[in-house]
Amino acid sequence: MASGTFLPPGLSRSIVKIESGGTDNYVMTAVDGETIQGEDKLTFDGTNLALGADTKTFIGHTAAVLVSGSTSPSLQVLGNHDDGHDTSASLIRFNDDTAGAQIYLGKSKSNTVGTAAVISDADTIGAILFVGADNTDVKSTAARISAQVDGTAGSNDMPGRLVFETTPDSGTGTSPSERMRISANGIITIGGGISQDTAVIFDNAGTDYHIGIDQTADDLVIGVGTGLGTTTAMSISSDLHIGIGAAPSTTQYIEISPTWTATAGNADTARIGGTLTPGGANNLTGLFISPTLNRYSSGTHSRFVSLDVRAPTIEAIDGKATVTSVALIHLRTDASGGGTNNYQIWDSTNSAFLSTAGVWTDASHGDVKIHSPADLDIMPELLAQLNLKQYHRRSPLYDSDGKVMENEDGSTIWTDTVHSDDSFLRYGPLAEEVPEFLATADRKGIGAGYTAGFLIGVAQNHDARIEALEKALGV
Repeated sequence: MASGTFLPPGLSRSIVKIESGGTDNYVMTAVDGETIQGEDKLTFDGTNLALGADTKTFIGHTAAVLVSGSTSPSLQVLGNHDDGHDTSASLIRFNDDTAGAQIYLGKSKSNTVGTAAVISDADTIGAILFVGADNTDVKSTAARISAQVDGTAGSNDMPGRLVFETTPDSGTGTSPSERMRISANGIITIGGGISQDTAVIFDNAGTDYHIGIDQTADDLVIGVGTGLGTTTAMSISSDLHIGIGAAPSTTQYIEISPTWTATAGNADTARIGGTLTPGGANNLTGLFISPTLNRYSSGTHSRFVSLDVRAPTIEAIDGKATVTSVALIHLRTDASGGGTNNYQIWDSTNSAFLSTAGVWTDASHGDVKIHSPADLDIMPELLAQLNLKQYHRRSPLYDSDGKVMENEDGSTIWTDTVHSDDSFLRYGPLAEEVPEFLATADRKGIGAGYTAGFLIGVAQNHDARIEALEKALGV
């Protein structure tokens, strides 16, 4: 093989010619301006190295490997060294500033290189694809990360989203499906509309947790474990019904049905608190709980499970609520022994309970009271302390949305207007003016039971005085 520098006939530039096998190959040409040009595809001017259109560069091999259809990328790095360094790349910036090395992937709608034609919503700006050999070729895509336009692009305005896709182990096809995206507004969407369960796993050093979508039930699931179906703690259905320890009910808004075992000293296994507000004048709001209560007997000891309602605070709604607290109530299995579960509603303040026959039992039983005969002589004095009033109920002050307005301390703002549903005159004492034994603890109500007992005492005192007068008159 011989080489040399000469001027071929009709050319004004020097050529480096390499003869191989009797065929002349014009490899590089020295062009004016100290530029080297390889045929018409490669140009190097001492600073910039340019490859012409439709050229491909292979590093580490002499031919391209197809990775999509019948085409190969313009640049490929191929290798087979054991350490893998022959198929790696690095960009490292050495400069005393805050900037680092960068990789740019871009797109223009123009067919002319260098022309910036605006791209459209949902156009892919760039993508990174991960392909693997499948015993046939290296065209099967396992995953893809792409940047797309997420809105309307304009001058210096390029809204974008990141889309993450993976290919399922379906046995057929090589197309990845969207699993997650980060939209231009920062919202993260997981699932991408695929028809299968999805989940985010929190891989903790101790217990793992997950949040996901049960595609079959169309429920949002929160649970313990490494995937859906491990242990479901809570589910929320598309119609906003909630299941805790169970699937959401189709009829109840909240379904609670876990299995709990109380430990020593753990009297309050579960609590539910919050504010319940009626949706309107005729809409009642209630909390309905219907668990299975398991009674346990051991020797002479009988233990029961109870469902407690613990003195809730009832806020005044539309000025109609007058009760501020209720007694502690249990729904319990009968602890009387005999192996029969008789469910009762039980008031722990006086050990009274509503029997299965619907009769209040032990409500005024002497065993639960320290008692003595009433002093009827003081009844007239106590009666004189009651100032009888006639009144209508006030109407609260409403805002423009129809909501009851409140003072800074949370109390209702009342007006001097009679309430719309209070059409008749009422009679009675005011709670803050009655003797203490008749009023509720907060002085906002009068105890009906205490009032009844007091009036009985007044009536008996009057009867005794009448009887004494009749005796004195000889009647």
